[in-house]
Amino acid sequence: MRALLLVVGLGAACRCAVAQPEVLGTWLWKVTTQDGDAIVEPGETATFTLSMDFSPNVGEAGLTGGEIFGLGLLKFDTLGMAGAEMGQVVGWEILNDLDIDLGDVTTTDGTSLFGTTATQFFLFGPFVHDDPIDVIAVEWAPSTFQDFSVTYETSTDEFLVWEGPIDQPQTPEWPVVDTVISFQVVPSPSGVLTVLPVVAAWGGRRARPWRRTAAVPAGVAS
Repeated sequence: MRALLLVVGLGAACRCAVAQPEVLGTWLWKVTTQDGDAIVEPGETATFTLSMDFSPNVGEAGLTGGEIFGLGLLKFDTLGMAGAEMGQVVGWEILNDLDIDLGDVTTTDGTSLFGTTATQFFLFGPFVHDDPIDVIAVEWAPSTFQDFSVTYETSTDEFLVWEGPIDQPQTPEWPVVDTVISFQVVPSPSGVLTVLPVVAAWGGRRARPWRRTAAVPAGVAS
């Protein structure tokens, strides 16, 4: 009987462990160009939007067991990898007013962005519950039109999420899955007709002014 009770107890423990959701945030990317095909052709730039996806979702139980309300704080870098040196970042915009409390503290070396901080305060002012939530849009312009690919990746320092009960909200730190995006630069029009979602459809609050950091190279559309 003692052995049987032990087995039953272990079985119950295993069922509880399996039922516990994995808590993490994952970076998502969207890339577009002026003609909508996400391939950078002569006269075009690439604009990519970074969004944070929640798992479990907003409205479900989070790390503390309370309801997930949405993004609290993100500190991260957007790193230009292979091919990024063949052009430069010419502007970026922090979306959904996520820089309204701290200001934009992002710095750049021309190909990467460092120290971006996105934040919002629950119960104070407009709050964006979007899941995923659009965080930043970055515009990259090639300095030459050859056949090559460009790779960017995220590096996240901190991700805090607002969780409830609503009268005692908390901001536990969540783990983050950093991800990579690649897009293609070509010397002539590709003829590809696939249309990706348009980055101009940024949701949430009003758009912040686009931060232009460098002149777009001659012959490239702005």
